[in-house]
Amino acid sequence: MTDLETTVRRIVREEVARALHPAPLPGGPTFADAGDAWLADLERLRRPANTLRRYEEQLRLHLYPDLADQPIAAIDRRRLQEILRRYVTADRHARARGIRSVMISVCEFALQQEWVDHNVARTTTSIRVPRHPVSVPSAADVAALRRAAGARHDDPRATMPLGLMIDVIIGAGGLRLGEMRGLRWADVDLAGAVPSVVVAGTVVQVRRGDRAWERGLHLQPTPKTSTSRRQIAIPAWLAEELRPLEQPGVLVFHTRGGGPYSPANVHSRWRQAAAAAGVPELGPHDLRKYVGTLIADALGVDVASRVLGHASGQVTERHYIARATAVPDVTTLLDQLRG
Repeated sequence: MTDLETTVRRIVREEVARALHPAPLPGGPTFADAGDAWLADLERLRRPANTLRRYEEQLRLHLYPDLADQPIAAIDRRRLQEILRRYVTADRHARARGIRSVMISVCEFALQQEWVDHNVARTTTSIRVPRHPVSVPSAADVAALRRAAGARHDDPRATMPLGLMIDVIIGAGGLRLGEMRGLRWADVDLAGAVPSVVVAGTVVQVRRGDRAWERGLHLQPTPKTSTSRRQIAIPAWLAEELRPLEQPGVLVFHTRGGGPYSPANVHSRWRQAAAAAGVPELGPHDLRKYVGTLIADALGVDVASRVLGHASGQVTERHYIARATAVPDVTTLLDQLRG
């Protein structure tokens, strides 16, 4: 194809695009207008506070700096693609994927309001997150962390029962940190034939502001997702640890004032214990991977996914399960191939 033919084809494509999507009139709602209205609509629909916080941060930190004052009807694919490319080039694929999702949602809302005639964000390239090997702590590392956390709990100056927190995360099937902090005694059944806990909520912390979901640290009455609400049987050793501490009607883990612990305080104490244990990189999420891999190896990925509260086994397998390097012994079959 000659340069002239290439140029002609490009001009024809541009003319067709202009005919299908004519240039917008000056003015009109900006991208920030659409984003704020979309967020307010989600708030009216009573979306979880943590979800609203995540969307608000995507808009404020990653989209508004480039698009806030731009009329949404004037924003083209190239402009959106440039924003996504910055994050993909920086190897922040998961971030780019989240930003694209918000882009699509805001533009879809604008389409419903008839502020635009098509959802330009849907024409951007979908983001594939590269799969990296899952790093899972060893049983020895987890044991060392538990010992260090328990030893610090014996310190009369330490009021946060970090050792018991870690035991609950592990013994309740790999709870999320927010789920552990939001666990209430009303959600704990220690009298049944099989002791169990119900994951019914989580603790979230969002930036302070005028809207209800922006008022800092609070207990959210629903877990992270619909599949995150689950009942988990706990082992006898954890039930024995919890029985002497039961106080109906309050949080299992609470400050002297009765409120939930902030994530900053928990992470600070956690880092101290991990450093003392010689495993400074071992964080709360690593315990979920440890428990998830343990369950998957014994009972399969689907069971691990349900216990961890994931929407699908694909999430569990991609992010939480260490791939086994060993395979079943098939030497008997392979021996038949000998000439």
